[in-house]
Formats: sequence, structure tokens, C-alpha cells
Amino acid sequence: VRVDSAGNMDGYSGVIKDGWMSAKIRNTGAFTVVADTVAPILMDPFFAEDVYTGNLKLVLPFQSDLSGITDYKCFIDGKWICGEFNAARNTIEIFFPGTVIEGYSFELELKVEDRVGNIFTDKRQIIYGNNTQIHINKQKK
Repeated sequence: VRVDSAGNMDGYSGVIKDGWMSAKIRNTGAFTVVADTVAPILMDPFFAEDVYTGNLKLVLPFQSDLSGITDYKCFIDGKWICGEFNAARNTIEIFFPGTVIEGYSFELELKVEDRVGNIFTDKRQIIYGNNTQIHINKQKK
């Protein structure tokens, strides 16, 4: 990682070969070796209205340790659904076509992987309340 003057870290991927670590870097500065061992963490999901279509979307904000999200899979009621990763906001967004009525309930299953292979998995029941409410029943594994 590159460490700036304020102590903030900017992650880079590296390769260890013959006892040496090498990495392609974009900037010069102070560097140190840090292992990213923490899987991405799902923060509080919420419903929002899509700016372009006006349709409902489920926003899943993630916090990733150093390496960022590289792969994800979303399932609703056991069926794969296309989610869109927003790298600028570090969110996965699932769009619902048409109107969603209050009380709509579904099982959401997620698998999210970061660039170094740390995997987050989650399964929960979600009930739509309105554009600002979300009721989540976390299922035990």
C-alpha cells in the first residue's frame, strides 16, 4: 500500500517471486506491505428511486478493506438477478422494473469477492415498506 502524509492507505496488488515483492504503481511515495484479510462488509441496504427511470432500486453499500470489490452475484428467491456495481459509490444496485407494492417480500442472497479472494456471503429476507423503509430479517446460517 502507498501511505500518504495523513496516514491514509491506497492499496496495490503485488506478486511475490523468488523472495521479492513487485507491484505496478501509479504514484511514488512511501510504501509498506499490508495483507488484506477482511472480506467486504455489507452496510445498511436501502431502497431508492432511480434518477433516470423513476423505478425502484435496492442499494447495497459495501465497505471493502483495501483491495476493492472484483466479483459479485445476486439472487432473489433463488434466481440470479443482474446487479450493477457502482465503483464510485462502492454499491451494488438491483433495479426493479415497474411498480413495487408495499409489503413485497423476497429472499436476497449475495456473494461478494474482493481482489484478493476474501468472500462475503449473506442471505436475508427483505420486505419493501416504501421508498425509504426496508425491513430485514437476517437468516442464521
